[in-house]
Amino acid sequence: MDAWSITASILRAIGRSLAAAGAIWVYIPVPDESAREWILLTPPPGHPERLRPDVPLSAVERHLARSLSHPEDIA
Repeated sequence: MDAWSITASILRAIGRSLAAAGAIWVYIPVPDESAREWILLTPPPGHPERLRPDVPLSAVERHLARSLSHPEDIA
């Protein structure tokens, strides 16, 4: 074995060890009971459509809005 393959195998073993240690030490919080799923029905504050309500949507934006408001029609 040459020095390169020995170094590569040592680094691979170190990487696997660090990945295993990271998987053990990662903190995953328990989901909060008060947390609920929310659906975005209107653009959020600061969205371009919200900033300029006087400017009408382009044809592409109207098509996207129709597609997003009726996802069952997309097939």
